[in-house]
Amino acid sequence: MNTLNKKLFRNIILASISLFIVGYLSITLIKNIGFSNVKQEVLDSNPEINSIVSINRLGQWGEPVREYVLEVKKGTTTYRVWTSPNGVITDEEIISN
Repeated sequence: MNTLNKKLFRNIILASISLFIVGYLSITLIKNIGFSNVKQEVLDSNPEINSIVSINRLGQWGEPVREYVLEVKKGTTTYRVWTSPNGVITDEEIISN
């Protein structure tokens, strides 16, 4: 390989790696913004909830129905709640007192 081919190959590899990193960071940012919005909707819609411990999304890419699972504190009791993106709780169960 001559030097021109080496430089071209190196530039293509660097561009591919950069594109992958930017894509990964963009997807992570969008996901975290979505989680933040759902957390805020749940807190606004349900004043009895003191804090949100964790949040996860059910479903896979491309599924039209999104549901979120949150661990929340109501007083000293920890609950697992299922909610829609607009903060409406559809189901809940006690995890610990």
